[in-house]
Order: sequence, then C-alpha cells, then structure tokens
Amino acid sequence: MKRCRLFPGPAPLLGGLLLALASAGAVLPAHAQQNASATPSITSARTFPANALYGTLVVGQGRQASLNGKDIVMAPGMRVFNETNRLIPAQRLQGQKLRVNYVIEASTGRLLTAWLLRDSEVPPRRLLGLIGPKEESAAQQP
Repeated sequence: MKRCRLFPGPAPLLGGLLLALASAGAVLPAHAQQNASATPSITSARTFPANALYGTLVVGQGRQASLNGKDIVMAPGMRVFNETNRLIPAQRLQGQKLRVNYVIEASTGRLLTAWLLRDSEVPPRRLLGLIGPKEESAAQQP
C-alpha cells in the first residue's frame, strides 16, 4: 500500500524556485532597458510646437507672471518643463528671470505651457532687425 508523505521533499520546491528565478531574470534586463531609454538626456534634442514663441518669463505671486516685460495670467493648467522635459511647479521658479519657449492659450490669452531652455536652445539675437528670429508681434501676425 502506498502512503502519502506529509512533505513532498526538496525536488518539487527546488524546481519551482529555479523556474521563478529564471523567469525573473528574463524580465529584469528588459525592464532596465525600458527605463534607460525613457530617461531623458540633457544632450537629446527637444521638439517644440510650431506655435511656440521665445521670451523671458518671470513667475509672480499666484497665477500672475511677466512675459517679455508684460503682465500675463497663467492658465489653470499651466505646465512648466525643465531642461530635461520634466514637469516642475511654476511657483518653484517664483521671482527668477527665465529664458523660455512658451505657448499662449488661443481662447483665453493666458500662458499655457513653458519650456525652460538650455543655452544651446536659445535662438540667436537679431542683428539690426535683419538677421535672427523675428519678434513676438511679427510672429503672431498672419
């Protein structure tokens, strides 16, 4: 007569453990590769929307800000991206003079999005109004 053992012994447990470790080992390198490619590099080129303009931003109290020396209100969904394209709170930048590319919300005229620029991304200055990027007012007119 065959009797059941209370403990099956080490063989089935060891086989299950080896199988679990092998499957985890196959998953971990793939996960590490995904995270490495998702991390933004400071040397990678960023793309900005076609309607993004260049300017100087100073964040004030609450939703108030100054853009190119003119007062403006920040939209409720205002987003500020740092040099590595990560979101940062706008109030963290309060009082600092920042070079940014920005987008104005068309329906309300409020500041919607701003990207802090690296030195390599700042457009060259215009020389006598002939060479370099156009002024904001000229860029907005059709």
